[in-house]
Amino acid sequence: MTTEHKVKNAIKWIDYLSTTEDPQGKGCLGNDERGYCCLGIGCKVLNIEFESSNYVSIDFATKVGLCTGNGDHFHSSKVVVKSSLTSLTSMNDCHRMTFKEIADNIKNTLSNRFLPEVAELLNKHYKR
Repeated sequence: MTTEHKVKNAIKWIDYLSTTEDPQGKGCLGNDERGYCCLGIGCKVLNIEFESSNYVSIDFATKVGLCTGNGDHFHSSKVVVKSSLTSLTSMNDCHRMTFKEIADNIKNTLSNRFLPEVAELLNKHYKR
């Protein structure tokens, strides 16, 4: 998959997170009945097959260019920052941030969540 495809997928996901009224769940990727986590919404939006009870989807992370399966926050040195607010899953599950709040956080931390080539194009798109 090309970088451009990953960027298009990431934009589709982030923009959907910003506006969706889909039910929000926790503890797994989810479904319409249980609600979705922010990563499960991404699988849904990009039509990626996933097991609703799984915690992450590596296929999703690959198709949007995330550095890790759960969207951990990295420093430029690629060392994982250890904090409960660093992974997208913890923002969704532990801190119960809304999808819009998570989308805003993603937009503010693109370079720390996505592969460098993907982050560069996303930064241009969102002009951050």
